[in-house]
Amino acid sequence: MAESDPGTPLPSSPEPALIRWLRRMHWGWTVLLIIAVTVALHTLLGLLLLAILAMLLSGARQSLAQARRFADIPVARIRSAAQGYAELVGTVADQETPLRAPLSDTPCHYWELRAQRLAGSRRNRSWQTISVARARNYLLPLEDGTGTCYLMINGAELHGVDQEAAFEDTEALQPYLHHFPEAEQAALAQPGRWRLIESCLPSAQPIYATGLFKTLFSNRSPFDTDWTTGAAAGSHGQARALAEWANALYAPVREAANAAWFGEMRRLEGVADNALLQGSVRVHTLGTDERPGHHAPLTLSHQDELGLARHYRRQGLTLLLIAVLPAVILAALLFHAIDPEGALALYQQITGRESW
Repeated sequence: MAESDPGTPLPSSPEPALIRWLRRMHWGWTVLLIIAVTVALHTLLGLLLLAILAMLLSGARQSLAQARRFADIPVARIRSAAQGYAELVGTVADQETPLRAPLSDTPCHYWELRAQRLAGSRRNRSWQTISVARARNYLLPLEDGTGTCYLMINGAELHGVDQEAAFEDTEALQPYLHHFPEAEQAALAQPGRWRLIESCLPSAQPIYATGLFKTLFSNRSPFDTDWTTGAAAGSHGQARALAEWANALYAPVREAANAAWFGEMRRLEGVADNALLQGSVRVHTLGTDERPGHHAPLTLSHQDELGLARHYRRQGLTLLLIAVLPAVILAALLFHAIDPEGALALYQQITGRESW
């Protein structure tokens, strides 16, 4: 369970973000709001600024909510943890075949490797993620002295120790290509400047994990989630269609995860590899919270909950500060649309110019 997966890419979240957005979107009110603001501003610039402001405020809200969640939830013991959202701290026993991060060669329990390419014009260049490789760990047994909880690590949000390496050409990437999905390796052959960003959970440090705590019988699998179930609850046919497509796309990943899970359950029950599981063992799991209105990914970190709360709080406040600029410009456009003469007078007062 500890080798890298060069085949099917792992999804970044058990339910694609686009599907969640479509399922929760209130189309009627959104369309009316866009029409009203567009009419008021009489300009496409206003509509663009409104979209940018909405995205920044939404990101800030999510980051601050995540910070509050980490700060408010106390650390629980596995033996006495309540069913629901929980935070656990523990260690993982050394594996028979030690896992090592591909870039830093650090002994670790889990790693991610992102390949990014510098793209864009000279004045507007940025790093774009082309492919992501992950250790093929579907299960990670976390122990805290009172029990064992299996982390459903597939699709987890990782806050680990980061390592970065820059490459001037694609030749230097060759030793790392086998870690990435085969279907994406051709994209990594594009000329240009590249960098690899590695994030890992070192073996020598405890793991702080936050997610949905559930106890199952050993003949049940936590990987049997059908994404069409949540989409069917909504009224949007587009969301359900996309969910069915996502189910088909990630079916191989789910099958591999189920195979790893049932293999571990047979070991716990002490039965043969092909034997029928009886459900005689109660197993604790921690994974992504996909309950309606409670979506939160499984978060893994080598930092404690206060460190994670500070990280998300800084992220949220940064987004709020950035949102000030489009908000000011949007307010100025709205003022000009409502009272052009008053806007011009204010502009003249501030700048000393006679016209725009």
